[in-house]
Amino acid sequence: MSDEDIITNLTRKLEQAEADKQAAIEFHITAFAKEIWSEQLKHYKSQKVMPLTMANQYILKVSGNHHGQKED
Repeated sequence: MSDEDIITNLTRKLEQAEADKQAAIEFHITAFAKEIWSEQLKHYKSQKVMPLTMANQYILKVSGNHHGQKED
């Protein structure tokens, strides 16, 4: 095996490791976000402080969609 083959092989392994790491990070962030959303939803349902329509408007506002229109 030549030096170039070794470098190519190691580069491929590094790229795969980075892709696996990124996928794991995204998985955990998504799971965490779902857990937070679920807990917030439970809180608002039990407290009846803020109707879900208001929560939806707030989420749209925070996400930068100030007019409440669906993004394409």
